[in-house]
Amino acid sequence: MQKIIFSIILLLIYACSEPSPKKDSMKAEIPEQKQNPVENKEEEPELIVHASKFRILPIDQSSEDQSLKFFVSKLRKIVRQKNLNEFISCLDTGIVSSYGGGEYGIPTFKTTWGLNKNPQKSGIWKLLGRYISMGGAWDDAKKERFCFPYMQSNLIYSQLNLDLDCYFMVTCMESQVIIYKEADLHSKKIGLLSYEIVNATKVSGEFTQIETVDKTISGYVLTKQLFRCSNGHPVLEKINDEWKIISFAPYD
Repeated sequence: MQKIIFSIILLLIYACSEPSPKKDSMKAEIPEQKQNPVENKEEEPELIVHASKFRILPIDQSSEDQSLKFFVSKLRKIVRQKNLNEFISCLDTGIVSSYGGGEYGIPTFKTTWGLNKNPQKSGIWKLLGRYISMGGAWDDAKKERFCFPYMQSNLIYSQLNLDLDCYFMVTCMESQVIIYKEADLHSKKIGLLSYEIVNATKVSGEFTQIETVDKTISGYVLTKQLFRCSNGHPVLEKINDEWKIISFAPYD
């Protein structure tokens, strides 16, 4: 019996003298802390909207005249239904398709937009619908003409006193248009525009190279965020107490 007790005591002494593996195992379980690469990444400075007096804020003045409001509502329905006969009744007989090319009249307009062959597939429906949805503005001080979209208003441009070539003038259609250093979404962001009018110096597909009117910033913006001043657009006029589309022509 004494031998057994003595053996147990020896085992206990031996066990107490062995180093505890717990600390080592806990130490091993702690993963090595790797430095977060994001912390080392240089943060881009916060972009501030470029200060400019040359901007056109979104507006829709079509509800200021009840007869015009009714006509625009009618146009929306016609475009949605692609109703050719009703659409033709909204056109002035001398509608202008091109000033520079001298293209006038409904037959020419129908040919220009493919309405004489396959009207349901004509691009006029989508384009006109988009322009109307953007909102319109009075085109003259007497409020005798109205245009879509609003940023094509001659009246608005005249109030800005801009001296720019219409072929290169573009308007930002959004409140936040990022300017990139290169024509690449991963390129450095160098500025921010908000409904500003700028010069387009070069169009290269997805991107357009621009320069601000004060020439302080130049870079690239997404082409889809811009509207060219020279684009064709509809102009409405009240003729014999009835609104008509008198032109859908580019600046040529």
